[in-house]
Amino acid sequence: MMAVSTDTALPNMSVYDTPVNIVGLINADNAVSYRLILNGTIIKDWAEFEPAPMSVNIQIPVSYFNLGSNELRFEYKNELGEEGSWESIVIRKSTDSFYISESQCFNFPDKLLAGGAYISFLKTEVVHHNVGYLKSATVTLKLKNGNGSIGTIKVAPILSNWSSKDVTISNLPYIDINKAISKEITYIDGLVSIDVTEFVRSLSDITIYGVAVFSDLLLVELDFFDSSFIVEHQPTELILPDTVFGNRVTLQWKPLIFKKPEVFKKLILKRSTSPSFDGAEILFETSNPSILKYEDKTISKGTYYYRLEVHFVDNAYQGDQLDFDFEDRHLFVEQNPIDGTVFEDGVVKTSFLPEKIVYIDCEDNTNFIYNTTKVEIRDGVVKLLGER
Repeated sequence: MMAVSTDTALPNMSVYDTPVNIVGLINADNAVSYRLILNGTIIKDWAEFEPAPMSVNIQIPVSYFNLGSNELRFEYKNELGEEGSWESIVIRKSTDSFYISESQCFNFPDKLLAGGAYISFLKTEVVHHNVGYLKSATVTLKLKNGNGSIGTIKVAPILSNWSSKDVTISNLPYIDINKAISKEITYIDGLVSIDVTEFVRSLSDITIYGVAVFSDLLLVELDFFDSSFIVEHQPTELILPDTVFGNRVTLQWKPLIFKKPEVFKKLILKRSTSPSFDGAEILFETSNPSILKYEDKTISKGTYYYRLEVHFVDNAYQGDQLDFDFEDRHLFVEQNPIDGTVFEDGVVKTSFLPEKIVYIDCEDNTNFIYNTTKVEIRDGVVKLLGER
Protein backbone atom coordinates (compact mmCIF):
# COMPACT_ATOMS: atom_id res chain seq x y z
CA MET A 1 0.00 0.00 0.00
CA MET A 2 1.33 3.48 -0.93
CA ALA A 3 1.71 5.97 1.91
CA VAL A 4 0.55 9.51 1.27
CA SER A 5 3.20 11.69 -0.43
CA THR A 6 3.51 14.92 -2.42
CA ASP A 7 5.85 16.71 -4.81
CA THR A 8 4.55 20.19 -3.99
CA ALA A 9 7.43 21.31 -1.72
CA LEU A 10 8.85 24.83 -2.17
CA PRO A 11 12.45 25.89 -1.63
CA ASN A 12 13.11 28.81 0.69
CA MET A 13 12.46 31.89 -1.41
CA SER A 14 11.74 35.61 -1.50
CA VAL A 15 8.89 37.58 -3.08
CA TYR A 16 8.21 41.25 -3.75
CA ASP A 17 4.96 41.73 -5.67
CA THR A 18 4.26 38.26 -7.07
CA PRO A 19 2.04 35.58 -5.51
CA VAL A 20 3.50 32.33 -4.21
CA ASN A 21 2.40 29.34 -6.29
CA ILE A 22 2.19 25.80 -4.95
CA VAL A 23 1.78 23.30 -7.76
CA GLY A 24 2.00 19.52 -7.79
CA LEU A 25 0.33 16.25 -6.83
CA ILE A 26 -0.62 14.45 -3.62
CA ASN A 27 -0.30 10.69 -4.11
CA ALA A 28 -1.84 7.81 -2.18
CA ASP A 29 -3.94 4.65 -2.71
CA ASN A 30 -7.07 6.42 -1.47
CA ALA A 31 -8.58 9.89 -1.17
CA VAL A 32 -6.46 12.75 0.12
CA SER A 33 -6.79 16.28 1.46
CA TYR A 34 -4.52 19.21 2.43
CA ARG A 35 -4.41 22.52 4.28
CA LEU A 36 -2.15 25.59 4.38
CA ILE A 37 -0.78 27.35 7.48
CA LEU A 38 1.04 30.68 7.27
CA ASN A 39 2.79 32.05 10.35
CA GLY A 40 0.67 29.85 12.58
CA THR A 41 -2.64 30.92 10.99
CA ILE A 42 -4.70 28.55 8.85
CA ILE A 43 -5.24 30.29 5.52
CA LYS A 44 -6.85 27.28 3.81
CA ASP A 45 -8.45 24.59 5.95
CA TRP A 46 -8.68 20.92 5.09
CA ALA A 47 -10.17 20.51 1.62
CA GLU A 48 -12.74 17.86 0.81
CA PHE A 49 -11.19 14.43 0.30
CA GLU A 50 -10.57 13.71 -3.36
CA PRO A 51 -9.28 10.61 -5.12
CA ALA A 52 -5.53 10.48 -5.50
CA PRO A 53 -3.51 11.61 -7.29
CA MET A 54 -4.91 14.98 -6.26
CA SER A 55 -3.80 17.97 -8.33
CA VAL A 56 -2.76 21.02 -6.30
CA ASN A 57 -2.59 24.51 -7.85
CA ILE A 58 -2.67 27.21 -5.17
CA GLN A 59 -1.85 30.88 -5.57
CA ILE A 60 -1.18 32.76 -2.32
CA PRO A 61 -1.41 36.58 -2.74
CA VAL A 62 1.68 38.50 -1.65
CA SER A 63 -0.51 40.57 0.71
CA TYR A 64 -0.89 37.48 2.92
CA PHE A 65 2.81 37.65 3.81
CA ASN A 66 4.38 39.95 6.38
CA LEU A 67 7.48 41.91 5.48
CA GLY A 68 10.41 39.77 6.48
CA SER A 69 10.51 36.05 7.15
CA ASN A 70 7.30 33.99 6.95
CA GLU A 71 6.82 30.31 7.78
CA LEU A 72 4.64 28.49 5.25
CA ARG A 73 3.48 24.99 6.18
CA PHE A 74 1.70 22.54 3.85
CA GLU A 75 -0.03 19.58 5.53
CA TYR A 76 -1.62 16.65 3.70
CA LYS A 77 -3.30 13.35 4.67
CA ASN A 78 -5.25 10.41 3.33
CA GLU A 79 -8.51 8.86 4.54
CA LEU A 80 -6.61 6.35 6.69
CA GLY A 81 -5.18 9.19 8.78
CA GLU A 82 -1.67 8.95 7.41
CA GLU A 83 -0.20 12.45 7.30
CA GLY A 84 2.75 14.37 5.95
CA SER A 85 3.93 17.94 5.76
CA TRP A 86 6.64 20.30 4.58
CA GLU A 87 7.72 23.79 5.61
CA SER A 88 9.30 26.62 3.71
CA ILE A 89 10.56 30.08 4.63
CA VAL A 90 9.20 32.83 2.37
CA ILE A 91 10.82 36.26 2.70
CA ARG A 92 8.69 39.19 1.67
CA LYS A 93 10.97 42.02 0.53
CA SER A 94 10.37 45.75 0.82
CA THR A 95 12.50 46.37 -2.29
CA ASP A 96 12.56 44.37 -5.50
CA SER A 97 15.87 42.58 -5.98
CA PHE A 98 17.62 39.56 -7.50
CA TYR A 99 21.14 38.42 -8.29
CA ILE A 100 22.97 36.61 -11.08
CA SER A 101 26.01 34.44 -11.62
CA GLU A 102 27.79 34.07 -14.95
CA SER A 103 25.21 31.59 -16.19
CA GLN A 104 22.16 31.76 -13.94
CA CYS A 105 19.54 34.26 -12.80
CA PHE A 106 18.25 33.89 -9.22
CA ASN A 107 14.84 35.59 -9.41
CA PHE A 108 13.42 34.63 -6.00
CA PRO A 109 16.45 33.89 -3.79
CA ASP A 110 16.53 33.76 0.00
CA LYS A 111 19.72 35.85 -0.05
CA LEU A 112 21.64 38.28 -2.28
CA LEU A 113 25.26 37.76 -3.34
CA ALA A 114 27.66 40.34 -4.76
CA GLY A 115 31.27 39.95 -5.84
CA GLY A 116 33.30 37.73 -8.11
CA ALA A 117 30.87 36.17 -10.59
CA TYR A 118 27.83 37.51 -8.71
CA ILE A 119 26.00 40.81 -9.28
CA SER A 120 23.06 41.94 -7.13
CA PHE A 121 20.32 44.25 -8.40
CA LEU A 122 18.37 46.56 -6.04
CA LYS A 123 15.44 48.54 -7.42
CA THR A 124 14.47 52.08 -6.53
CA GLU A 125 12.93 54.04 -9.36
CA VAL A 126 14.38 57.56 -9.42
CA VAL A 127 12.28 59.98 -11.45
CA HIS A 128 13.48 63.59 -11.53
CA HIS A 129 10.56 65.17 -13.34
CA ASN A 130 8.29 67.29 -11.10
CA VAL A 131 9.68 65.96 -7.82
CA GLY A 132 12.14 68.72 -6.96
CA TYR A 133 15.89 69.31 -7.02
CA LEU A 134 18.35 66.62 -6.07
CA LYS A 135 19.55 66.94 -2.49
CA SER A 136 21.38 63.67 -1.92
CA ALA A 137 21.53 60.05 -3.08
CA THR A 138 22.87 57.26 -0.90
CA VAL A 139 23.23 53.51 -1.34
CA THR A 140 23.31 51.72 2.02
CA LEU A 141 24.43 48.09 2.05
CA LYS A 142 24.21 45.67 4.95
CA LEU A 143 27.11 43.31 4.40
CA LYS A 144 27.40 39.93 6.06
CA ASN A 145 29.10 36.58 5.65
CA GLY A 146 31.98 37.83 3.53
CA ASN A 147 35.05 35.88 2.45
CA GLY A 148 37.53 38.55 3.53
CA SER A 149 37.92 41.72 5.56
CA ILE A 150 39.29 44.21 3.03
CA GLY A 151 38.27 44.95 -0.53
CA THR A 152 36.43 47.25 -2.92
CA ILE A 153 32.73 47.11 -3.63
CA LYS A 154 31.15 48.97 -6.54
CA VAL A 155 27.68 50.32 -7.32
CA ALA A 156 26.44 51.46 -10.73
CA PRO A 157 23.10 52.84 -11.97
CA ILE A 158 20.58 50.62 -13.75
CA LEU A 159 19.09 52.48 -16.73
CA SER A 160 16.37 50.17 -18.02
CA ASN A 161 13.18 49.06 -16.30
CA TRP A 162 12.95 45.58 -14.79
CA SER A 163 11.13 43.29 -12.42
CA SER A 164 12.65 40.29 -10.66
CA LYS A 165 9.81 38.07 -11.83
CA ASP A 166 10.56 38.73 -15.51
CA VAL A 167 14.35 38.97 -15.88
CA THR A 168 16.41 36.17 -17.40
CA ILE A 169 20.14 35.72 -17.85
CA SER A 170 19.72 36.74 -21.51
CA ASN A 171 17.40 39.67 -20.75
CA LEU A 172 19.07 41.65 -17.97
CA PRO A 173 18.56 45.36 -17.29
CA TYR A 174 21.24 47.72 -18.62
CA ILE A 175 23.97 48.75 -16.15
CA ASP A 176 26.02 51.89 -16.84
CA ILE A 177 29.41 50.55 -15.71
CA ASN A 178 31.11 53.81 -16.69
CA LYS A 179 29.37 55.61 -13.82
CA ALA A 180 30.26 53.01 -11.17
CA ILE A 181 31.37 54.35 -7.79
CA SER A 182 33.83 52.35 -5.67
CA LYS A 183 33.96 52.05 -1.90
CA GLU A 184 36.84 50.57 0.07
CA ILE A 185 35.60 48.07 2.65
CA THR A 186 37.69 47.55 5.78
CA TYR A 187 35.20 45.28 7.56
CA ILE A 188 32.82 42.70 6.23
CA ASP A 189 29.85 42.78 8.60
CA GLY A 190 27.79 45.91 9.07
CA LEU A 191 26.34 48.91 7.24
CA VAL A 192 28.25 50.63 4.48
CA SER A 193 27.00 53.95 3.05
CA ILE A 194 28.03 55.02 -0.45
CA ASP A 195 27.33 58.56 -1.68
CA VAL A 196 26.07 58.27 -5.26
CA THR A 197 24.80 61.83 -5.62
CA GLU A 198 27.37 62.37 -8.37
CA PHE A 199 26.02 59.79 -10.81
CA VAL A 200 22.39 60.53 -9.97
CA ARG A 201 22.98 64.23 -10.73
CA SER A 202 24.73 63.35 -13.99
CA LEU A 203 21.64 61.38 -15.06
CA SER A 204 19.13 64.11 -14.23
CA ASP A 205 17.31 63.68 -17.56
CA ILE A 206 17.12 59.89 -17.32
CA THR A 207 15.06 57.62 -15.08
CA ILE A 208 17.22 55.38 -12.90
CA TYR A 209 15.83 51.95 -12.03
CA GLY A 210 18.03 51.08 -9.08
CA VAL A 211 21.66 50.06 -8.63
CA ALA A 212 23.82 47.05 -9.37
CA VAL A 213 26.28 45.93 -6.67
CA PHE A 214 29.45 44.03 -7.62
CA SER A 215 33.12 43.53 -6.80
CA ASP A 216 36.16 42.05 -8.50
CA LEU A 217 37.52 40.14 -5.51
CA LEU A 218 35.23 40.60 -2.52
CA LEU A 219 32.31 38.19 -2.12
CA VAL A 220 29.57 39.28 0.30
CA GLU A 221 26.00 38.49 1.18
CA LEU A 222 23.65 41.48 1.30
CA ASP A 223 20.83 41.79 3.78
CA PHE A 224 17.43 42.26 2.09
CA PHE A 225 16.05 44.85 4.47
CA ASP A 226 18.94 47.03 5.55
CA SER A 227 20.21 47.50 2.00
CA SER A 228 18.64 50.44 0.19
CA PHE A 229 18.99 53.16 -2.43
CA ILE A 230 17.51 56.42 -1.14
CA VAL A 231 17.27 59.63 -3.17
CA GLU A 232 16.16 62.88 -1.54
CA HIS A 233 14.85 65.92 -3.38
CA GLN A 234 14.18 69.45 -2.20
CA PRO A 235 11.63 71.95 -3.59
CA THR A 236 14.19 74.65 -4.49
CA GLU A 237 17.87 75.62 -4.35
CA LEU A 238 19.57 78.88 -3.48
CA ILE A 239 21.75 80.20 -6.31
CA LEU A 240 25.22 81.47 -5.45
CA PRO A 241 25.30 85.25 -6.21
CA ASP A 242 27.52 86.37 -9.09
CA THR A 243 28.27 89.72 -7.49
CA VAL A 244 28.32 90.97 -3.92
CA PHE A 245 28.40 94.73 -3.46
CA GLY A 246 29.73 96.46 -0.37
CA ASN A 247 26.41 96.74 1.39
CA ARG A 248 23.95 94.56 -0.47
CA VAL A 249 23.54 91.23 -2.23
CA THR A 250 20.76 89.87 -4.43
CA LEU A 251 19.71 86.35 -3.47
CA GLN A 252 17.89 84.18 -5.99
CA TRP A 253 16.50 80.67 -5.88
CA LYS A 254 15.21 78.19 -8.42
CA PRO A 255 11.47 77.91 -9.21
CA LEU A 256 9.67 75.83 -6.61
CA ILE A 257 8.70 72.28 -7.52
CA PHE A 258 6.23 70.37 -5.33
CA LYS A 259 4.84 66.89 -5.48
CA LYS A 260 1.95 68.32 -3.44
CA PRO A 261 1.74 72.00 -4.50
CA GLU A 262 -1.47 72.80 -2.65
CA VAL A 263 0.17 72.17 0.72
CA PHE A 264 2.71 74.99 0.29
CA LYS A 265 2.50 77.48 3.16
CA LYS A 266 5.38 79.96 2.97
CA LEU A 267 9.04 80.70 2.25
CA ILE A 268 11.35 82.03 4.95
CA LEU A 269 14.80 83.43 4.14
CA LYS A 270 17.23 83.48 7.07
CA ARG A 271 20.68 85.00 7.55
CA SER A 272 23.40 84.21 10.05
CA THR A 273 27.08 84.89 10.67
CA SER A 274 27.48 81.26 11.78
CA PRO A 275 27.27 78.15 9.53
CA SER A 276 25.26 76.48 12.32
CA PHE A 277 22.71 79.32 12.02
CA ASP A 278 22.81 80.05 15.74
CA GLY A 279 21.02 83.33 16.30
CA ALA A 280 19.80 83.48 12.68
CA GLU A 281 17.50 86.36 11.77
CA ILE A 282 14.53 86.25 9.42
CA LEU A 283 15.10 88.57 6.46
CA PHE A 284 12.12 87.78 4.30
CA GLU A 285 8.88 85.80 4.45
CA THR A 286 6.27 85.23 1.75
CA SER A 287 3.34 82.96 0.91
CA ASN A 288 3.77 83.66 -2.82
CA PRO A 289 5.67 80.73 -4.40
CA SER A 290 6.31 82.78 -7.56
CA ILE A 291 8.75 85.13 -5.82
CA LEU A 292 12.27 83.96 -6.68
CA LYS A 293 14.62 86.66 -5.34
CA TYR A 294 15.30 89.05 -2.50
CA GLU A 295 17.82 91.88 -2.14
CA ASP A 296 19.56 92.05 1.21
CA LYS A 297 20.57 95.68 1.73
CA THR A 298 21.67 95.41 5.35
CA ILE A 299 25.04 93.70 5.11
CA SER A 300 28.43 95.08 6.04
CA LYS A 301 31.95 93.67 5.76
CA GLY A 302 32.07 90.05 6.92
CA THR A 303 30.91 86.52 6.13
CA TYR A 304 27.22 85.70 5.93
CA TYR A 305 25.28 82.46 5.59
CA TYR A 306 21.80 82.26 4.07
CA ARG A 307 19.14 79.57 4.35
CA LEU A 308 15.85 79.35 2.46
CA GLU A 309 13.18 77.30 4.26
CA VAL A 310 10.03 75.94 2.63
CA HIS A 311 7.13 75.46 5.03
CA PHE A 312 4.06 73.31 4.44
CA VAL A 313 0.58 73.23 5.94
CA ASP A 314 -0.14 70.46 8.44
CA ASN A 315 -2.32 67.45 7.64
CA ALA A 316 -1.01 67.39 4.10
CA TYR A 317 -3.02 64.90 2.04
CA GLN A 318 -2.76 64.63 -1.69
CA GLY A 319 -2.14 61.97 -4.28
CA ASP A 320 -0.82 58.69 -2.89
CA GLN A 321 0.64 59.93 0.42
CA LEU A 322 -0.89 60.92 3.73
CA ASP A 323 1.62 62.64 6.02
CA PHE A 324 1.33 62.04 9.74
CA ASP A 325 4.66 63.24 11.15
CA PHE A 326 5.52 66.84 10.37
CA GLU A 327 9.00 66.70 11.87
CA ASP A 328 9.99 63.83 9.60
CA ARG A 329 8.53 64.13 6.09
CA HIS A 330 9.63 60.59 5.30
CA LEU A 331 6.89 59.20 7.54
CA PHE A 332 3.58 58.81 5.78
CA VAL A 333 0.82 56.38 4.91
CA GLU A 334 1.23 55.42 1.26
CA GLN A 335 -1.43 54.06 -1.00
CA ASN A 336 -0.37 50.55 -1.98
CA PRO A 337 -3.01 48.20 -3.37
CA ILE A 338 -0.56 45.28 -3.07
CA ASP A 339 -0.69 45.70 0.71
CA GLY A 340 -4.44 46.30 0.68
CA THR A 341 -4.17 50.03 1.49
CA VAL A 342 -6.20 52.35 -0.73
CA PHE A 343 -7.50 55.92 -0.51
CA GLU A 344 -11.15 56.53 -1.38
CA ASP A 345 -12.91 59.89 -0.92
CA GLY A 346 -10.54 61.00 1.85
CA VAL A 347 -10.74 57.63 3.58
CA VAL A 348 -7.80 55.31 4.23
CA LYS A 349 -9.02 51.76 3.76
CA THR A 350 -7.01 48.75 4.84
CA SER A 351 -7.98 45.22 3.90
CA PHE A 352 -6.25 41.93 4.60
CA LEU A 353 -6.81 38.46 3.26
CA PRO A 354 -7.44 36.23 5.01
CA GLU A 355 -9.38 38.41 7.43
CA LYS A 356 -7.51 39.18 10.62
CA ILE A 357 -7.40 41.78 13.37
CA VAL A 358 -5.36 44.82 12.33
CA TYR A 359 -3.77 47.05 14.97
CA ILE A 360 -3.09 50.64 13.93
CA ASP A 361 -0.26 52.03 16.04
CA CYS A 362 -0.80 55.75 16.67
CA GLU A 363 2.48 56.69 18.31
CA ASP A 364 2.22 59.41 20.94
CA ASN A 365 3.59 62.38 19.06
CA THR A 366 3.09 66.10 19.61
CA ASN A 367 2.59 66.51 15.88
CA PHE A 368 -0.28 64.04 15.73
CA ILE A 369 -3.47 64.37 17.75
CA TYR A 370 -5.67 61.31 17.95
CA ASN A 371 -9.18 61.76 19.31
CA THR A 372 -12.72 60.84 18.35
CA THR A 373 -13.44 64.25 16.82
CA LYS A 374 -10.60 63.88 14.34
CA VAL A 375 -10.45 60.16 13.58
CA GLU A 376 -13.32 57.76 13.10
CA ILE A 377 -12.97 53.99 12.79
CA ARG A 378 -15.99 52.28 11.32
CA ASP A 379 -16.40 49.02 9.41
CA GLY A 380 -12.67 48.52 9.15
CA VAL A 381 -12.13 52.04 7.79
CA VAL A 382 -9.95 54.75 9.33
CA LYS A 383 -11.49 58.11 8.36
CA LEU A 384 -9.85 61.48 8.94
CA LEU A 385 -12.46 64.07 9.84
CA GLY A 386 -10.66 67.27 8.90
CA GLU A 387 -7.99 69.69 10.04
CA ARG A 388 -6.23 69.18 13.36
